Amino acid sequence: MGLLHKIWDGVWTGTVASIYEALMKIPRMMVMTRILGPEWYGLLGLFGMARDVAGTFAQLGTGDAIIHHLAAAKAADDTERMGATLGAAGIIRLCTLFVLVLGVVLFRAEFVELAQDLPALASVRPDTLELIIVLLTIGVAVQIIEGPFGNALQGAQAWRALLVVRIINITASTILAIAAALLGLHLIGIVAAQQVGFIITAGVVFWFYLRYVRSTLKSPTFRQSLAEMRPVLLFALPLVLGQLFRYIYTYTDQLMLAAIGKAVAELSYYEVARNAAGMLAFVPTLLRSVMFPAASEFKVGRSLSELEALFAFMSKHLCWIMAPLALWMTAVSSLAIRVVAGEQYAVAAPALSWLAALMVINGFGVSLFTCLVGALGRTREQFVIEASGGGLNVALNYLLIPEYGFMGAVYATVTVKALGLMLGSFLLSRHMRLLFPARQALVCLVSATALGGVLWCAMQLSDWLVFLLLPFVAAGYLWSTVRFGVLDAQDLEYVNRLAGKLLARVAVLQGFVTRHAVPVMDKYRI
Repeated sequence: MGLLHKIWDGVWTGTVASIYEALMKIPRMMVMTRILGPEWYGLLGLFGMARDVAGTFAQLGTGDAIIHHLAAAKAADDTERMGATLGAAGIIRLCTLFVLVLGVVLFRAEFVELAQDLPALASVRPDTLELIIVLLTIGVAVQIIEGPFGNALQGAQAWRALLVVRIINITASTILAIAAALLGLHLIGIVAAQQVGFIITAGVVFWFYLRYVRSTLKSPTFRQSLAEMRPVLLFALPLVLGQLFRYIYTYTDQLMLAAIGKAVAELSYYEVARNAAGMLAFVPTLLRSVMFPAASEFKVGRSLSELEALFAFMSKHLCWIMAPLALWMTAVSSLAIRVVAGEQYAVAAPALSWLAALMVINGFGVSLFTCLVGALGRTREQFVIEASGGGLNVALNYLLIPEYGFMGAVYATVTVKALGLMLGSFLLSRHMRLLFPARQALVCLVSATALGGVLWCAMQLSDWLVFLLLPFVAAGYLWSTVRFGVLDAQDLEYVNRLAGKLLARVAVLQGFVTRHAVPVMDKYRI
């Protein structure tokens, strides 16, 4: 299977799962925000943050290391090293799991006291906090154990198996959390339901690993796994240190809102806006999961010019997908907040507008990360980006939150991400040309902006008019991008492979797409 085919296979399966995830997030938010209210909803974000941070550091960056080394070893047909890589990651994770469990057992009371020092958590009973810490630890333990198997599926680029995994995960976590909220189980019940969802997902991941990956690996000896620990850690540790600072500027806003915000409700307003904008995060998340293992193949016999073409491919399709989603959500931000959370969260609409733009910045940041780390292995330069961004985000949040509340956290986050994108572009440009298809990007921006204006005008007349017009606006955007040459012959080749039979039934549509697909310039050919 060629590189471009593997990329597109990952794109379409990931897109299906991501759209499903975004759709399922709507009923979950509609129930949670209304049942918990502004006084409690923001605390779910704090607990999720604690689980994400603990889970990431317990894995010591071995997730990306597994994907990177497995993809490279697979391209070189080195089955022995593939098995040794998984064995090394397993040893590392078992050690960190032991440390995590021991820490919670010995210092659980201290963790509770530390949490209650935050004004936002002061009203939560100590026994409730203690039980939540235990539940989160269970979730992290499941994540540590399951992680290598899921990473192996990514490294093997088993996208269709991962599609099933994500759908089951999304369905289980959503249904269980909504049921817990409707049954009145409040915070403990919702957190417990989320951990049960992780356990179900872990079982599915392990089953797919046995079916699709295990037979392709050569079982390593314990000594071979130990020998592979060094290259895995050398690749992973700079990433996990960078992740520390990434989490600082990802979660500092929530922590500082909980600690120095004007009211507990401000944390909930920010969480609503962040989760609503997060519905767009499927694009950069999808791109990273697909492109990182593909880019890792450039370590084995591929040229720099192909990597430059891959960067251009990512940038074009990011702009093509993200421009309309971000601009249209900005245009109807007040309607979006009213639908997913209710009138009591209406003040969060301006924050949603800014955070929707942030998703575009995050997307291009993924392109930089994929090339800088996945293909070139420049983990130290990625650490510089994350460390500088983390420090600046702490300073800006400290200055802006007391004055502007949750909007201060929004301004700080967007500013830091934009500056990080500039720094990442500069660092990557020292190693390769940054090819950016400017004409196609301009077509996408002009079309998305004009149609976003149509949605904004419709919202002034009636909320229902927005929903009625949305399919026509989406169709108009697709027409304009095809008509003015955003898709090229390289894109069309895979579209025909994926949906050729469907297009053949609509000869007019097939002729329109084929007629306006532009030739591929050599510098953009993968």
